[in-house]
Amino acid sequence: MCYPRAMIDLRPLAVALALAVPAAGCMSNSPDEYSWPAKDLPAPEGWIESGPFRCDDFEVLWETAKAQACKGSFRIDDDATSRSTCRVVTTWKTDLAVSKNAGKRRRRFVDFVEQKDLKAGWKVRVSTMMQRNVDIDDPLNPVSAEWRSDAPDVDDAERVAYLIEAQ
Repeated sequence: MCYPRAMIDLRPLAVALALAVPAAGCMSNSPDEYSWPAKDLPAPEGWIESGPFRCDDFEVLWETAKAQACKGSFRIDDDATSRSTCRVVTTWKTDLAVSKNAGKRRRRFVDFVEQKDLKAGWKVRVSTMMQRNVDIDDPLNPVSAEWRSDAPDVDDAERVAYLIEAQ
């Protein structure tokens, strides 16, 4: 038994494909151009700023900042880190505890400010935000944690700023 073949008009598909192919060639490889800021990014406070220093290669400075920001089991937040704004941000590092207010989490922010009066001059600004878990019912459960802002960790921020500036 023979079935008649359905006639399919492929012209609309060919036109759509022809329009899509040139647009695909214009995509950028820069993550800053197609990513967006992280959703829960808090406004950092308690910035520690280094003195001006010279660095002829910003790429080396950028990689050094990422390496120093990761020390102590921190991880880079790819959604919030942006080379175009000269900002490195880590994800929250969570340390839970068995009692209320003993659990905490930290997040590091590293910014670079170019110094116009110094050739290849930069300043680094670092802020380490800290929050405490005020959940009394189940303080070891990260899902039910209730985070409240705490004073910034100035010692940690000073240490990270010094290590970046020293390298």
